[in-house]
Amino acid sequence: EKSFTPYTLGPWWISAVDISRRKEAELVWAREHASEFAPVRRTTLRLAPELKAPDLSFIVASIAFLGVGKDATWASLWDTLEASATEKAFDMKVEGLVHLVWGLAKVDRMASPVHAAVAKEMVLELQGKRPVAPSLLAKLSWSLGKVQYKGPELTPLMGQIARRSIEQLDAFSPSELARLMRGYGRLKVQLDALTEAVGKRIIDMPSKPTVDASLLLSFAELGHDDLSLYETVIRRAMSNLPSADNLALRSLAGALAVMPATRDIE
Repeated sequence: EKSFTPYTLGPWWISAVDISRRKEAELVWAREHASEFAPVRRTTLRLAPELKAPDLSFIVASIAFLGVGKDATWASLWDTLEASATEKAFDMKVEGLVHLVWGLAKVDRMASPVHAAVAKEMVLELQGKRPVAPSLLAKLSWSLGKVQYKGPELTPLMGQIARRSIEQLDAFSPSELARLMRGYGRLKVQLDALTEAVGKRIIDMPSKPTVDASLLLSFAELGHDDLSLYETVIRRAMSNLPSADNLALRSLAGALAVMPATRDIE
């Protein structure tokens, strides 16, 4: 524990993620042996106030990716990381801000002052001209929806995410589109320009059960009323039911429960 410094702790967490990405067995081991991370957890708690902004965000995302930070023994560390990140959000770049809220969402940390700080910074960033990758826009929207963020920056932020997404919609992968719209669906933020643009895009998209079901659920939650879109995607999803996983089936069932009535679909 004593060998770590504020300068070496962040790279250690990132290297742990890199190893796990290369070897699935390592990621499984990490999640099955979360208690083995106790020494580095205590060190991270001790050094958290001294960490620089980029290291804070990547440590949060790394812990979340490894899946080791959900039990009660990590609560004090999350409190400390959130408090420090709230103070240093202004010094984070777009990638760091998104990784921060994504990591907190993955470990079920609900909306808090750190999300308000990130939202404020992201509104300013998205108003600028620097490119923001589709993957980051999708991840940001999904994360805000997962934690049910309802702060004062929600409307302008979701508006900016929509604007930036529409500008480069063809660059989004099907999975990124699903994550993007999941945030809007969960937050019940309906923006006609975005839903219409995404609706046109998904008609010709390659079919994937999890993506189709997630998009259906999001559109239904938003009260979208284009029945032809629902029928097209439902037929596609139904044709792929044998390959659908449990998440896809739950999303499809949820969508069918709340979507507008459609004609009988064989």
